[in-house]
Amino acid sequence: MIALRSEAVGLDPGSSRTRLHVRGEGIVIDQPSVVALTADRRPKIHCVGDEAQRLLGHTAGRIRAVRSMMNGAVADVVAAAALIKAALKQAGLSGPTKRGATLVVAAPAGSTTVEREALQDVAITAGARRVYLFEQPLAAAIGAGLPVSEAEPQLIAVIGAGVSEVAVLAEGSIVESTTVRIGGDHLNQALVAEILRNHSVLIDEATADRLKRSIGSAVPPTEGTGESATVRGFDVAEQKPGEVTVSQAEIAACLSVPIAALVDALLLTLARVRRDQATQLFDTGLVLAGGGALLTGLDQALYAATGLPIALAETPALAVVRGIGIVIEETPDLRVLAS
Repeated sequence: MIALRSEAVGLDPGSSRTRLHVRGEGIVIDQPSVVALTADRRPKIHCVGDEAQRLLGHTAGRIRAVRSMMNGAVADVVAAAALIKAALKQAGLSGPTKRGATLVVAAPAGSTTVEREALQDVAITAGARRVYLFEQPLAAAIGAGLPVSEAEPQLIAVIGAGVSEVAVLAEGSIVESTTVRIGGDHLNQALVAEILRNHSVLIDEATADRLKRSIGSAVPPTEGTGESATVRGFDVAEQKPGEVTVSQAEIAACLSVPIAALVDALLLTLARVRRDQATQLFDTGLVLAGGGALLTGLDQALYAATGLPIALAETPALAVVRGIGIVIEETPDLRVLAS
């Protein structure tokens, strides 16, 4: 008789990347949250992850590449289930000798009941035996090494690709939180729109992301227009391929609106906590996590707007999955997460 195995797995299903932590093994999967499907009545999976990412935005016969998650929620049920199933298979967690993994899945604290149910449903469809949702800001804080179990409040901002959250945590739970559907993807979209408006050149989001990462900044340069970069796109006025040179100052200007929304979320969260807690937070400061936290000058912009001391989590993009991993490793019976 074959002994069936059930594994404990932590899943961070981000809008940009999907990450998997297996108990006793650590992070074993880190790949784009993209799935390529056939354009059939009943779509079939063509490829997932890095291979599918290369097809995003391009026509490849009857193949279409889609993001499984958008703005912190399931965007395509078929794609989301396929991506999780493929990740479990790559990690060796599916097959005839497996009972199905128990998944602890990061979910935005501000997600709706419908969004949470959709996330649980796709995980079950993908082959999970049990699914427990874990609040993303709490996971990120644990992954960043914050003493969340203590009475002294801690403040964290998790800036993902599709959603950002600001949360105050104390005694192992979230005291207050604010969720905004703004993240790295929206910064890219702002760049695309601004370059089209100012230069009549249309670039894709992948190009905008590379531009943001190379010379992007949340604050304008101290002198002049700063660095510049030339990118290629489609000149809509001339109706032909074209290129445009963009300055650091121009990028900072067009990112100011989405960053202002992050500042508003931060100030709103602080306004909701008790006065004594707010005072303590101005001593302990704010920790930034999530891939969007890597934007150059973001800490300066937030400090200028709030006066809070700002620190960056170690490897901020991995803070959420690391936090879930710690929970899995230190919680022998995951059923306690259902309470």
